[in-house]
Amino acid sequence: MAAKTQRILVIGGPAAGGFGVKPGQGFVEQFVRRLIQSGQRVQVEYHTPLDISSANLVLPWLYGSRYDLILLELGHSLLPRPSVLVGSVSSLVRVSANLATSLRINRFRLFHMFGRVALLKQLETQLTTLLTQLRPFRHKVILLTPIPHREPVAQWLCERSRPLFQALGEQHGISVFDTHPLIRCQSEYFLDNDPRLLSAVSHEIIGSYLHAFYQALPTVIETTPVARPEK
Repeated sequence: MAAKTQRILVIGGPAAGGFGVKPGQGFVEQFVRRLIQSGQRVQVEYHTPLDISSANLVLPWLYGSRYDLILLELGHSLLPRPSVLVGSVSSLVRVSANLATSLRINRFRLFHMFGRVALLKQLETQLTTLLTQLRPFRHKVILLTPIPHREPVAQWLCERSRPLFQALGEQHGISVFDTHPLIRCQSEYFLDNDPRLLSAVSHEIIGSYLHAFYQALPTVIETTPVARPEK
């Protein structure tokens, strides 16, 4: 008797879609390759690149019960556009850019002391909505924390959103895979021509550790799905 095909749903941004690296090098593809090597049959359905607001609109049409595993890599869309300077620029331009970055981070820090960073509040609201939809299938969902960023402001927001993802995952009974110990804010972890995108090295690291994390998860017997409230 043929082994059952494991269906995996992937929702996320450029990293989940393997943008910027060669086919087969994305972390999802490397994760799947390890599953296949262990004798499993796998079918992957990608919905990338999507931000959290778009994922909230798409998810009700995907029927979570059809999948054996749901991978979520989100949070990137609420981060500011990168301001990393590449190539040769004048010292004055570089100093001005560094000063603007420092001022912006200090402003975020000040707002964060009073719980008023709008981007983080927006992220919390949208992520709560998404995880509430997935609660009936929580035993087969893995939520990745926002992947570290090379740009200082984006990285500050990633670090502050990390405990938010972990807390909301725990609140909804969803496993959270922490990417922060794996990726450093150094050039070899990102593409030279686009600091927003991960390098092949980063994808390989995430794919390997994600597979180990998945293998270590306890086997959960499926429970009766939570009934949807009638309109």
